[in-house]
Amino acid sequence: MMVLCSSLSTMIESDLSLLQSLKILEDHKEKKALKYLARDLRHDIEHGDTFAEASYKQRKLLTPFFVAMVSAGERSGTLGEMFKHLDQYYTDIYEAKQRIKRKSMYPIVVLLIAFWVIPFFEQIGHAYVAGGDIPFTKLCWLFLKAFIFSALSLLPYLIFLRLLFKIVSMETIFIWFWPFSIPVRKMLMSRFSTAMSLLCKTGMKLPAALVIASRVTGSGLIEDEAKRMAQHIKNGKTLTEAMRGAQYFPQEHHSSIAMGEESGTLDAAFGSVGKMLYAEVLLTLDIISRNIVIIF
Repeated sequence: MMVLCSSLSTMIESDLSLLQSLKILEDHKEKKALKYLARDLRHDIEHGDTFAEASYKQRKLLTPFFVAMVSAGERSGTLGEMFKHLDQYYTDIYEAKQRIKRKSMYPIVVLLIAFWVIPFFEQIGHAYVAGGDIPFTKLCWLFLKAFIFSALSLLPYLIFLRLLFKIVSMETIFIWFWPFSIPVRKMLMSRFSTAMSLLCKTGMKLPAALVIASRVTGSGLIEDEAKRMAQHIKNGKTLTEAMRGAQYFPQEHHSSIAMGEESGTLDAAFGSVGKMLYAEVLLTLDIISRNIVIIF
């Protein structure tokens, strides 16, 4: 998505037509998925579809959020600008994921040491006490034995999670999985708020924007809550009123949204909330890392 939006944004700004831009992407030799996607989009547009309609036909690859954004861009004649917004959005999401992965590596390493490395050295200690010097072959066996022990210890949990992931999404599971529930909720709501910011800029009506933005989280729980808020707005309530009692949108940020709604700057309000939630995710991961070290 990031490569598609970045490429189209650059080429359309260079005064190339959309069809010309897609034709150039068809010649992309390194990313075959992008090549075939550009080919199918160009084929549908040449047969009378708008870009949004052609994108909708590729909904297995292109998200409803992407389709909504390009549809708004086509209607307003600002498709190039929309690609620029989408490029920035997907770049920010990618960088956020990379930073969160780096932040998460330390507790993972600590857990690995606790479940594998420590049992390995424990085996070495017992062997040394029992028989003195340890031959290299026996050392390898002890290393393998410690690995098998740690793998068998974690196997039931991994099987359980694997079966669970087939029923509900990973995001939905980790919303309830302590100690990751807090950062995961904030991360998903940061993604939701950033998407809402962009959708509000397009002038999309709030009920539709809420439903589409909730889908970028990948959590059915957040989607259900967004649908409930959308229904309240259709029934005549303001967004602030609809958000009261919301389980997943942090209460401490309701005032920012309320001020944005009153002043007509919801796009800026959601953008600000998205950045604050992302900063809170990084801080929470730091706290979890320190606590895991203390526990072990």
